[in-house]
Amino acid sequence: MLDETGKANLLKSLTSSSKSSSLSSLNDGDTSSSSSSLLSSWIKEILKKKLGSNIHTAASSSLSTGPSTNNSSSDEANDDNNDNNMMSSLMSSSLDVKAADAQRLFINCEFVKAYNVAKEIIDNDPYYTGPAMYVYLSTLVELKKKNDLFLIAHTLMETAPLQALSLYSVACYYFLLARYEDARRFFTRATLAEPRCGPAWLGFGHSFAATGDHDQAMAAYRQAQRALPSSHVPSLYVGMELIRVNNLRLSEQYLRSSLQLCSADPLVYNELGVINYRCGNYVEAAKCFQMSLKLIRDSISMDNGGGISSHHHLEALQSASESSYFNLGHVFRKMKAYDKALDCYAAAQAAKPNNHTTYAAIGYVYHLMGHLDRAIDQYHECLSLHEDPFASTMLAYALEDDVANMPPISTTTSMGNISTTTTSKDSSASSSSSSSSSTSSSSSSSSSSINNNVSTPSSSLSSSARGGGGRNVTRPVAFSLLASPAVRVPVQPQQQ
Repeated sequence: MLDETGKANLLKSLTSSSKSSSLSSLNDGDTSSSSSSLLSSWIKEILKKKLGSNIHTAASSSLSTGPSTNNSSSDEANDDNNDNNMMSSLMSSSLDVKAADAQRLFINCEFVKAYNVAKEIIDNDPYYTGPAMYVYLSTLVELKKKNDLFLIAHTLMETAPLQALSLYSVACYYFLLARYEDARRFFTRATLAEPRCGPAWLGFGHSFAATGDHDQAMAAYRQAQRALPSSHVPSLYVGMELIRVNNLRLSEQYLRSSLQLCSADPLVYNELGVINYRCGNYVEAAKCFQMSLKLIRDSISMDNGGGISSHHHLEALQSASESSYFNLGHVFRKMKAYDKALDCYAAAQAAKPNNHTTYAAIGYVYHLMGHLDRAIDQYHECLSLHEDPFASTMLAYALEDDVANMPPISTTTSMGNISTTTTSKDSSASSSSSSSSSTSSSSSSSSSSINNNVSTPSSSLSSSARGGGGRNVTRPVAFSLLASPAVRVPVQPQQQ
């Protein structure tokens, strides 16, 4: 029911042609049916003027009180289509909707697309300081655009040196340069300027995690959890840090709570897979890693209309799925499905060809399969990229096994009419000793995990779950913050 003031305001907003019919309808006393139609007409008129689109309101059919005609259903269908088109136009032009889209792309590791969406918002509104600005700064870190990040941080500090956003931009710049102490200082100032700045608290935690200070990192993530109560990201990062300190039971609780808030984040499934892997539940671990890969593929394929021909699409897919492919390869290796393990390692290698831990993992699988020549080649490839202790140890074992499997070396010398053949007994003797030492050292080294941590873009959390060492995949967070790498499973020799 509308009062007299509401009726007058609505009638003033309508065109002169619709005023008479509206007034007659109101005078008839049918105010309950006409109030909703008047409000609908008023909204359409305002949006028509604001958007400049050709919207047919069909005022005569919507405001008439007589019986329905044969064309009423088609008119209603047209009105619904026009309303949908109108709402889609309004949504596409909303900065808040674009900011939410940029955050979604950032969470899905589509940094290039998130950067483009956020940059479009900033270009349209130079004074914009909303959530998309945090996404923009975080994507600059992920894409390693140091010059752009320096320029925008300098501009923000000149215009508003005491605002949390300005201090956050400077912290991001120092974080990208791996100057974690300086980054930590500016993250602290940002949290003091705005205590409920969630991205600043998360970046603060990443700066501690990058230097291995797990307790301080978890304390910062818990502060971020208070600042962002509806976000699943702080719980996720607390769970990741608990994995690194080997508190698997408590870590699973945090990851489950994060999964309840967001069931479409592939990183959560990756971390749950790591926990199952460490507990020996290889079937469940494989399901988690496969679910993580499925979510990544589905998300990026949805944005590309179901196709995968885009260069940016392939880049995003590879960077986001590399860690899960590597971890899934470890699971198949533990299950002795060596061919599947090699396929997963090949997919991880396609994402980052120069990762030395991938070569070490491939060489180890070939070693288990008995292909010593291929294993030695892979170990050499790994050592040519990085001095990996695991690859060095396993290369020595492979060379010893290769020598042990060689046929005896015979040399024939002629002394007059006498021909003598000498066999290298030392090689056979060394083969037996090397095989026994290989077995004993393999069993002893299987009880200790070998971690060869490699830094990745953004906050390089040392990996506790990635095969062949500790390579991490950068994983962004909701609400635009610095991405933290996924946990990976270290390669460990198996007892044969």
